[in-house]
Amino acid sequence: MRAAIDDVRALAERIYPPLLGGRGLAATLRAAASNAGIPTRVEAAGLGRCPPEVAAAVYFCCIEALRNAAAHAGAGAHATIALRREESAIFFQVVDDGAGFAPEATVPAGGLTQIRARVDALGGELTVVSEPGRGTRVTGTIPLLS
Repeated sequence: MRAAIDDVRALAERIYPPLLGGRGLAATLRAAASNAGIPTRVEAAGLGRCPPEVAAAVYFCCIEALRNAAAHAGAGAHATIALRREESAIFFQVVDDGAGFAPEATVPAGGLTQIRARVDALGGELTVVSEPGRGTRVTGTIPLLS
């Protein structure tokens, strides 16, 4: 019974983390970062509340970028998530100091494709910058929906 309850909780977290509605984006990312598999710092100043669709998209983009970093950055790598409100958008950035990759020699798949799809679905912009031995930077902006 306990295993079934844990499975349902894990599924609910993947759909919409309960903390997101109650404590906000920054607190929810801080909680998730503590279990990300890579030491992560979250920087968020003056973010305030944003529409639930935007908060969820930013949350899942950041979590997916952290999963990628944990899987590919290598031992000893660290990550930073930066969040801020810009005029009419939420800016997010996930940076790791790990192994990096050569974008021109890599076909986007899996996590990066999912991140791009989430950002595109809300009319946002995404850039991914990486270089072997220099880490990876995933940067996005998602407009605040009215």
